[in-house]
Amino acid sequence: QAHQVWLGGGEPTLRPDLPALVEALTARGHHVGLVTDGLALTPRVTGALVARGLRQLKIDLYSSRPALHDWLVGTTGAHARLRRHLASWRESRLPCVVRVPITRPGSRELEAAAALALRHAAASLEFLALVPTDFAPDRAVALTPRLSLLAPSLEAALALTRQAGVPFRVQGIPRCVLSSTVPAEPSSGEPCSSCRPGCPGLDRSYRDPFGVQELRAPRTSDLPVLDVPLSPDESSRVARMRLV
Repeated sequence: QAHQVWLGGGEPTLRPDLPALVEALTARGHHVGLVTDGLALTPRVTGALVARGLRQLKIDLYSSRPALHDWLVGTTGAHARLRRHLASWRESRLPCVVRVPITRPGSRELEAAAALALRHAAASLEFLALVPTDFAPDRAVALTPRLSLLAPSLEAALALTRQAGVPFRVQGIPRCVLSSTVPAEPSSGEPCSSCRPGCPGLDRSYRDPFGVQELRAPRTSDLPVLDVPLSPDESSRVARMRLV
């Protein structure tokens, strides 16, 4: 039975037998894709893999800003090389899924990252909120995005992607953070006590250091009360109002 097979890693382009592996899987009727940082996929290498049966790519774009992307992946010049390769993949019509891993430094720039991916004709976009276990322990707090602050930037990126008519996925983000128009993902974490139906839940490695309070909508009884005069001439009469 044929399947979509994604070859990842580690970095799969480091395998000397990658072309043979792609060819063997293709011969068995599988649709073969490659999850890669893209740095080694020059036009010559890509052409050889396409000739063996490669059908799709999935690459990570951490930021539209070269300096931030390079710093996050730990390779100087990675952003420039990725953009050059994106252009060559577009010309060869090799479908490319662009995954945008969401970090704290890049969390306010998601619309710009989406715009860059769309300019290079991304076949689809995936927005993935990274969690503390995705980083080295000494960098986890500094790089993990705070989920409750993601909505403005992420909603803008999703609106741009919808406008372009490009499919997208959102992973690892509780439903209370986003609007109800975002498709639900399968559960991958633990639900909160007030979790919405279809919510993927909250990853334990995020929940343990940061808690869940930032994601809980306050109950009306928990909101502060303010006494407000009904009019300047009726200062003795007040309305009890809750601040929302």
